[in-house]
Amino acid sequence: MQQAIAVKKAILSQGSAAITKMKGSSGAIKSKRKFLWVKLEDSADAKLLGYPQALIRFCYFLVDALREKGAIAKPMLCACLSQEQNKMLIVGVCGKLRQGAVEGNAFGIAFRKAAKEIGAHFFTSRSNLHGLF
Repeated sequence: MQQAIAVKKAILSQGSAAITKMKGSSGAIKSKRKFLWVKLEDSADAKLLGYPQALIRFCYFLVDALREKGAIAKPMLCACLSQEQNKMLIVGVCGKLRQGAVEGNAFGIAFRKAAKEIGAHFFTSRSNLHGLF
């Protein structure tokens, strides 16, 4: 229970910091044409978020917070050091899949292709993508 509370606090702390940081600064949300991304710096909070499910929750927190601020909905990539030594965990969330979507959307297909090209482990579940790079 204490771990879950610590993860929630880390999501709130890192999410608030990422949203309020200025563009170009470390840990700020960066915008590309078709997606948003953020890299968590090495910190106590990042250590708590270095697991797939925790980082997915962090991504959804950011997507929801940005939507409330009126931002255009785009897929979100979040990266942080994995709990596995010398590996990065990268998670992507795209929102809900369309009904009947078998292979996912272009974002998911590109994520899968990039993971295969560099020999990374790739996992997917409905609207969540994550990989160890």
